[in-house]
Amino acid sequence: MPTIEIGGFALYGTWHNRPQAISPNPYWDVQDSLSYLVGKHSLKFGGEFTHIEADSYIPDYGRGRVNFPDLASFFQGITDSGSGKAGKALVGNPTRRMLNTYTAGFFSRRLAPLSEIHPELGIAL
Repeated sequence: MPTIEIGGFALYGTWHNRPQAISPNPYWDVQDSLSYLVGKHSLKFGGEFTHIEADSYIPDYGRGRVNFPDLASFFQGITDSGSGKAGKALVGNPTRRMLNTYTAGFFSRRLAPLSEIHPELGIAL
């Protein structure tokens, strides 16, 4: 059933963007690090890559929409065609692909002196 609007009244029928199909939505994250010991120094570096994707197919007014200027026009079957707002069906491209990728890296150097204090210096991008 299409969505029906009668004058200033509310919309009747199903919600305008039904049915929906939302899939697949792949998400993956790869991260790794490597440590290297040299004398009193400990070096560590690594990185991360994240892929987030959201795919959807949501047709706006996929079942259509019919506009009537008032209640009398609805019962007579006369649409609001004089104003150019008679209705619509299958408007726009319903396919959406939202994609985010994140990349990060880091480097850390740790010096272990003879005492129990272990200062650490690092940088992340």
